[in-house]
Amino acid sequence: MFKFVKFLIGYVVIKVSGNNAELLINILLKRHISVWHVRRMSDNTIIFYMYADDYVVREASEPFYVN
Repeated sequence: MFKFVKFLIGYVVIKVSGNNAELLINILLKRHISVWHVRRMSDNTIIFYMYADDYVVREASEPFYVN
């Protein structure tokens, strides 16, 4: 059933690189954004899945603030 729901709603695969990349996962979870299949690819790179509706494209120059 979960696979069917993901298919209908849509999901994106996110790759994050940098120091403390897991901090983004913690921020998303704190904001009640679903993430799954989190994998560490190297010391500073992680890959995870999230729903397409929760994904917002930001410009690289646009600041990202942590509350």
